[in-house]
Amino acid sequence: MNSRFALSSPAMGRLGGAIIFAIGLTDAAFKYYAIHNLPDERTADLQSVLAFALHRNPGIAFDIPIPLVIVLPITAVICLAFTQIAYKHRSDNPRQALAAFAAVIGALGNGFDRLINGFTTDYIILFQTSAINLSDVLILLGILGVLWYDKHNPSHAN
Repeated sequence: MNSRFALSSPAMGRLGGAIIFAIGLTDAAFKYYAIHNLPDERTADLQSVLAFALHRNPGIAFDIPIPLVIVLPITAVICLAFTQIAYKHRSDNPRQALAAFAAVIGALGNGFDRLINGFTTDYIILFQTSAINLSDVLILLGILGVLWYDKHNPSHAN
C-alpha cells in the first residue's frame, strides 16, 4: 500500500478528523430537525426495529436522571481527558488519537444539546425501546477505539 494513504499518515488523520467533525455537525442538524419535525416517541409508530422519533433524554445514558449542574462539569472533565489522549497520541498512535477525538466530538454534541435545550435530543429509536443519536455513536466508538488502540499500540510491545 502506498504510504501516502496509510491510516497513520497526517493526511489521513486530518481526513479522519474532518469526517468525525462532519458527523458531529450532521448530528446537530438531525437534532434540530427532530425537535422541529419528528413526532414525539409517545405518539409515533414504533413497530419496527428502527424508527425515527423525538426522544427528550433528561439525564444521561438510559434516561438516568442526573441534574445538568452535575452532568455538564463531568462532560467537561471527560472532554478534557479525551482531548489530552488525542493530543498525546497524535504522533505515536494516531488511530487512538482519532478515536479520542470522536469521543470528544460526541460528548460536546450532547453537552451543547443539554446546555441549549435542557435535555439530550435522541432521534433514532431501536427495537422500540432504545433511543440514541449520532453523538452517542461517536462516544461509544471513540471509547472502544481508545481502549482497542491502547491495547494494540505497537509502542507497548516489549
